[in-house]
Amino acid sequence: VVTCVEAGEPTFPTVAAAAFDVDLFRDLLLEGLRAEVEHVKISDAKSAVRLYGRIIFPSGSVARIISSWFQNFALDQFGELDCLVAMSDFWQAASEDFGAFCAGSAL
Repeated sequence: VVTCVEAGEPTFPTVAAAAFDVDLFRDLLLEGLRAEVEHVKISDAKSAVRLYGRIIFPSGSVARIISSWFQNFALDQFGELDCLVAMSDFWQAASEDFGAFCAGSAL
């Protein structure tokens, strides 16, 4: 069993702080970091290794970053009309496939 007994200062605090709440992460490491490796006997001839790991991460700030990135990505795609072109290409190909299928020719 491995647990965290001390969480020191980060090497690059400003970089880490841009991604998530460093102080909360340090507290969560102390509370919830756990790793276990256990050898389990299944029968006389068989055994297995059981692995368990847990880390608690301040996901709220990461979710905000991912959400913001996705919104910017989606807006850029709409702005460049790439998604509309892709939908147009898809429906054109589907129409041609459907026409070939109705005509009885192989796809």
